[in-house]
Amino acid sequence: MSILVPLLIPPLANLTAGLAVGLANASQADKSSFSLTIGSHVYSNAEPFSFPYLPYELREEIILLALDASRSLLPPPLPPGHPFNDPESPFYQHPMNPNHPLYTNPATGERNINGLPTSTWRWLLVSREWWAILRPHLWAHTRLQGRWAYGGFTKLLERPDSKAVPGFVRELRLEEGFTDQAQLYQALRACQKLDTVIYAPEPKINFAFPFGIHLIPDNPGPSSLTITLPLELITNPHTRTHLLHLPRLTTLTLTFSRFTLDMAQFLASLVHLKELSIRMPRLLGAELLNPLIAANTHADNPGQTLSKFELHVLSRMPEGILDPLRSELGYSTLGAVTTVYNGVGEYREVVYAPTREAVLALAQAGEEEREREGEEGQAGAPAEGEGGGEGEGRGRQWERTTNLRLFGGLIGLRMEAKKK
Repeated sequence: MSILVPLLIPPLANLTAGLAVGLANASQADKSSFSLTIGSHVYSNAEPFSFPYLPYELREEIILLALDASRSLLPPPLPPGHPFNDPESPFYQHPMNPNHPLYTNPATGERNINGLPTSTWRWLLVSREWWAILRPHLWAHTRLQGRWAYGGFTKLLERPDSKAVPGFVRELRLEEGFTDQAQLYQALRACQKLDTVIYAPEPKINFAFPFGIHLIPDNPGPSSLTITLPLELITNPHTRTHLLHLPRLTTLTLTFSRFTLDMAQFLASLVHLKELSIRMPRLLGAELLNPLIAANTHADNPGQTLSKFELHVLSRMPEGILDPLRSELGYSTLGAVTTVYNGVGEYREVVYAPTREAVLALAQAGEEEREREGEEGQAGAPAEGEGGGEGEGRGRQWERTTNLRLFGGLIGLRMEAKKK
């Protein structure tokens, strides 16, 4: 024990000195408070913050900031290549997979509902003001994860106290296949202000059946549509023509198992599109993109005029296809907005992007600017002491704070003194 005495003397001396300073400040102050922290528990005699007396606009901003911060209670995304991210892996259906619809975080006991923890939904019970502020944001990005979710969502829409919910939904994400098209139709028709529809079931191999793309309402209809299953397998030429009757549709993201000339001609006929992204296992020939290139060749062309075009080819493209593709794009206005990605995972690379050099230069300049700002901030930041008083001014009005930490921060004492 005698060996530990020299190690305990400096911390005890600092603690005693800091405590004396804090008590001296408290004796001179008009108002003082003490807070003791032991682990994650805080004991304080300070008066609670008078949140209800803040202006409504400020209360709303604070609540929405807390709503965004609550996402940190959910587990972080898994790294690329993890077995839980691969639908074809036997581990994908494991109950500890965060992608599973019934997964519960063992550390926090939280479940993911529309990208937010379950405890956040209980904030609706705090007061009618919180209920009015949070409801539109909790439902704005709605995810139907699991087949049971379709029936549950349609039953929710029928409840008298939930008639306003469909008006809150701006993005509807369908993360698992459905068995009843009537439920899908009812959900899509109910959400009149729906702006984005994403059909992304996992694992994909189990849901290669008709999507019912013709069920998407066209009055007013979404402005963005994403389908991750092969379009030619889950639709037919008759149902695909429904895309021509969605006047607000400007962003389209599609997946193909085999991209054909007919599909390219159909996409070129969607004159209202502004952004188009295509994903396919392989590109069989550069000539397959000729209809899209022709539709966007001239700026004064009354046909399609894209402002963004992305092509994701998952397999490596031979130079015999890449060279003609670069040549065709280089002589068209489509080439100014085209980015071609080749490969997948660690082998993914940009093989065509006219502004790639400019983007890389801007990114490098931004990174150097952030590093320079970080160095300047560290150079100008004052050193923080373990104890002692922190305050401004020695005149008539002052505020002083004393922070004491012991056992590596396990126990903390904070003393605040204010003289008005």
